[in-house]
Amino acid sequence: MLGALFRICDFLDPESMKNVIRSTFEKKYPHLVEPNIRTFERGYNEVRFKTYETPEDAIGKEFSRPLPQLGFETQEIGGVITAQANSILKDLSGSRQGFLPKFEQEQCINCAACDTVCPDYCFVWEEGEDKRGRKQMFLKGIDYQYCKGCLKCVEACPTTALSELRESIGYAESRWVKQSFPYLVGGIS
Repeated sequence: MLGALFRICDFLDPESMKNVIRSTFEKKYPHLVEPNIRTFERGYNEVRFKTYETPEDAIGKEFSRPLPQLGFETQEIGGVITAQANSILKDLSGSRQGFLPKFEQEQCINCAACDTVCPDYCFVWEEGEDKRGRKQMFLKGIDYQYCKGCLKCVEACPTTALSELRESIGYAESRWVKQSFPYLVGGIS
């Protein structure tokens, strides 16, 4: 595969890749250097470029289909398609299976068990003072943009502050606590 990739991407230098293969295997596995280089060369040499001509009498659908919203000339910088759960919008709401964690501030003891098990970092915290005047982090709410509804937080919560809720239209939007990321360059969150 690596050899084929280097053949297709003509800006990649196959000789430099062979040197990487040599340096990777030569000390610990010297007997694997030549087989790996042969495999790389085989992948490189077996790529075939083909051009297909469309017959003049062919009737195609290419003109009847609407143009894609984001295509070759209109795609985002870096070629990213902006859809749910991608790296630009960071919206995981499309991957939810119909359930959300319901958060009740009054029941929360701010133990952070929920945040510890959350794979998507969707809990929003703010600094404050406890009853004795000591600084502490308090759970402000859930950023439902990041929540994919796995409900691991509900299982980890030692109180009834988090509970399972079947998602309904508008629930997440009305209780959405946005996160701020001051440490990110350019304000992209």
